[in-house]
This record gives sequence, structure tokens and C-alpha cells, in this order.
Amino acid sequence: MVLNNIKKFRKEKGLTLVQLGEVAGLTEPSVRRAERNMYTVKFSTLQKIADALDVTIKDLFNEKAEFNDTEIEIYRKNKMLDEMTIDK
Repeated sequence: MVLNNIKKFRKEKGLTLVQLGEVAGLTEPSVRRAERNMYTVKFSTLQKIADALDVTIKDLFNEKAEFNDTEIEIYRKNKMLDEMTIDK
């Protein structure tokens, strides 16, 4: 899966990396690294970027990415479970 649409949507919205970071609640370096595929992006980061750009996470990937909405939902639920902490 290749994230190659972040820049496209960011430019369409007329946002700089800094501005997208501010809207998404992320740092500029985090947005830049996600946009340039410089590291594995956490689901929560993708969600923040997608929300800030008013697109879906699936929209952020190139056309060759092969997954469906059900797979995204399963991944999202699993990541949410992974990030939960249980108070003992």
C-alpha cells in the first residue's frame, strides 16, 4: 500500500504541511513523513490526516492498494483494541 494522495489532497485544499498538521493535531514532521512514505504510519495518524482533509483513509492510498471498507474497519477496531489500556 502506498500513501501517495496526501499531498494531492493537501494541495487541493490549499494547505501547507504546517497548516495540515495544525488542523490534524499533528506536527509538521509527522505530516511530512506520512506524505513522503518515510515511515510506517499509525492508523490514528492516518485518521487525523484524512479527517483534516475531509476524505476517507482509503482515499489516501493509491489506486493499486487492494483492500476494502470491511478490511479498514477490522484494522481500525483492532488498532483501537491495541491502544486501549486496562486499569487494574
